Amino acid sequence: MKEKITVIGGILAIIGVIFTAYFWIDGRYALSQELEKTKARLEYKILSDQFQAISDRIWKIKDRAGEKPKDPTVKEELRQLESDKESVKVKIDAMEKK
Repeated sequence: MKEKITVIGGILAIIGVIFTAYFWIDGRYALSQELEKTKARLEYKILSDQFQAISDRIWKIKDRAGEKPKDPTVKEELRQLESDKESVKVKIDAMEKK
C-alpha cells in the first residue's frame, strides 16, 4: 500500500512540475511578444511626433522668412529640415507596411 501511494505521489509531482514549467515558459514568451508589440508602437509614436515637430519647424520658418528665403543660413536649415522630414516619412511608411 505504501508503495502505491509513493508511486502515485511521484507521478503527481512529475505532472505538477511539467505543468508548472509549461505555464512558466508560456508566460515568459507571451510577455516577450507583447513587449515587441509595445516597442513597435512606441517607436511609431516617436517617429510620428518627430515628423510633426519637423513639419511645424518648417512651417514656422516659411511663415517668418517666406517660401523662398534669401538668407543662406535659413535656406540651408530649411533644406536640412526637408531632408530630415523625408527620411522620417520613409521610416514611418516602412513601419506601416509591417
